Amino acid sequence: MFGKTPDDLFPRQYITIARYPQKDIGSAYLDIKDIKGNLFEQIDESEKYINTHIEALYRLKEGQVSRERVPQYPPSAIRELIANAVAHRDYRVSGSTIIIKMYKDRIEFDSPCGFCGNVNEKNILTEQYSRNPIIVKNLNKTRYIEEMGEGWN
Repeated sequence: MFGKTPDDLFPRQYITIARYPQKDIGSAYLDIKDIKGNLFEQIDESEKYINTHIEALYRLKEGQVSRERVPQYPPSAIRELIANAVAHRDYRVSGSTIIIKMYKDRIEFDSPCGFCGNVNEKNILTEQYSRNPIIVKNLNKTRYIEEMGEGWN
């Protein structure tokens, strides 16, 4: 998963990003992209793709004549959501990918896993559990994630 050609051993364990022009799936989509490679490449390429395709406002900087780009979603939040999806997916489910759906008004992350350990929808903000401790350790050592249990705060 961290090597040069993980697709050889782990087919279908990549990220699919679909962009829709409206607020629901409907029958039309703008684009579908499969992002493969090792886990670091998947996170980096997904982050780059999403940040390229989200809407942004351009507002005047205070006291200046130039404008600054203000993305629809904070880039740090996008990165954290992607890294968490990669870190916590269930890699035993081999026929399923992480799916990210980009709508006009939101982004949805669907990771093959469901809740694990003692985590459920009622305590997700306070409970912590690592389904894949080796992956989490590697992502933490390379500063992709923190192991603080604060990802949803």
